[in-house]
Amino acid sequence: MSRDLTKWPRLIVVGEPVTQEQANEILIRTQSAYLSTNDTQFAKQVTGVFGCVNVNSSFLEEATTVALGILGLEYLNNSRIVSCWIGGPHGWCDWNGHIGTSNYNIGKWPSLEEVHEEWATIAAAFPYLRLRAQLIGDEGEGQVVAQWEIAAGMATSIELEPTPLAPLEPANYLSILAPLGERGVSLERLRRAVIQVRASVYDRSRAEVHQ
Repeated sequence: MSRDLTKWPRLIVVGEPVTQEQANEILIRTQSAYLSTNDTQFAKQVTGVFGCVNVNSSFLEEATTVALGILGLEYLNNSRIVSCWIGGPHGWCDWNGHIGTSNYNIGKWPSLEEVHEEWATIAAAFPYLRLRAQLIGDEGEGQVVAQWEIAAGMATSIELEPTPLAPLEPANYLSILAPLGERGVSLERLRRAVIQVRASVYDRSRAEVHQ
């Protein structure tokens, strides 16, 4: 795994849809611990829903990330709760359970090993996921530089296809200018998702202790 992924590779994902309950789990557990937003009022409300003690911080507390089983991803996280990215909230899963994306780039100069490890972590956490993913080099203007298949809890690096799995779409740069454009979910939907995921993580931890 020494292939050069180039600077800011574009993420392409196509996959089978998941249920809204599964989407809740994916989006909560793949959320970054850092809430990247200029909407400070909403950020305080979000940290409150997550159960953080300090709602004035842009970072979710460690106790919260542990209780919710947040994976701590750097490159493949979903930002569907809140985002100050110019295209607004984004990710490879949405709140309706759609799996797919082709309109944003992941972090600067990732290594193939790092991205593969994150797909392996995601696959193990959500064994119901079935998707294929690519990275397109040179900020999405180059060639396919990496490709994976995620299924049955496993992430497999597969032979590169010469063309993208889906058309490259531009981000909706006007969305961030709309009122509340950095918000990706209602507080009520977020609250239901957090309650569900917290209970699920707790139940799994109890089951593991008693095995």
